[in-house]
Amino acid sequence: TVDFQTNIGVQRVTLETPEIQAQIKVTAPPESRALMSGAEIALNEVTVGGAARAQVRIQSIGLVSVDVNSVCLLNSEGQCASGDRVGSFQLCDGSSETLSGCEFLPEVGTLLTGATETISVFYAPRAPRVEPERVNLLIRNNSIESPDFALSFVGQPCVRDELTPICGGC
Repeated sequence: TVDFQTNIGVQRVTLETPEIQAQIKVTAPPESRALMSGAEIALNEVTVGGAARAQVRIQSIGLVSVDVNSVCLLNSEGQCASGDRVGSFQLCDGSSETLSGCEFLPEVGTLLTGATETISVFYAPRAPRVEPERVNLLIRNNSIESPDFALSFVGQPCVRDELTPICGGC
């Protein structure tokens, strides 16, 4: 509220502005389009004993910073797993290019406007499977639109047979 002294007396004006909210954008390189919460990322045709990586980029796109409270893989009960591995999936720092070089993901914390954080999710099947394996990644943050941003990862190992003699490019 602002008071103005005019020739007809004091005039009071109330100014209202919308509350500025944190906003988050999540992409999976090499594509730069934003993913919606609930999107699915497939890691198919992975040889048993091999690994495939998906990168996830988290960006603060609002006028205020985003607080990323946690990034975790969800266990079968829908809770954050206590470690960085669930089934054949492993969560790593974004600079990890190979599973053997996997660095555990540190706390992301606050992303200033325009800042990004990249994480890696590896799928490394240890045994052949017929059914795909699934895991959810949760990005808990203070954005107004998606405070519990979730991505689903689906992994399918390649199993060689007469119909598929080539597996994962070999």
